Amino acid sequence: MASEYGSEDLPSRGRRSKRRSDLYPSWLWIAVPIFIVVVVGGLWWGLFSPSNEPQKQEAPILPTATVQVIPTRVRTSTPTMVILIRSTPTPTIKPSPTVPTTITKGYRVKVVGTGGAGLNIRVAPGVDKDLVKTVEDGTILMVLEGPIEADDYQWWQVQDESGSVGWAASEWLALYLE
Repeated sequence: MASEYGSEDLPSRGRRSKRRSDLYPSWLWIAVPIFIVVVVGGLWWGLFSPSNEPQKQEAPILPTATVQVIPTRVRTSTPTMVILIRSTPTPTIKPSPTVPTTITKGYRVKVVGTGGAGLNIRVAPGVDKDLVKTVEDGTILMVLEGPIEADDYQWWQVQDESGSVGWAASEWLALYLE
């Protein structure tokens, strides 16, 4: 099938061109760079993105001991270390003692305001009860019991230094705190 044209003169319909742009489809020249950018971006995100794990919060460190390292020599030629651990004392809060402002059982009272007549100590609360003894102004008494209301007075059972026990009216007693 020879034609009037030579074999070199045949149209290029059946043959492919050897140009570089014809080796790959044109869309591939756009897809490959996009693919590379996506892969590199994914790796970058995977390496440098914040993790989804909750961050651990550390508890505050409270000093509980003091450590002191002292270099010493113990009958050898090599130095040894002695570690002294001193615990920090925990501060304790001591409740302040409540001081009464009025006459209270278990506290001491002082005899006041009798004008030199003295205070009558009686066997029971009341002005008509038998007399145990009379004590001078300034006498210190220990309160044992009370108060009991009788004859328009508040009465406290008291004991003096000699051990005598009786009831005294609070009108001539003052709280004694020393």
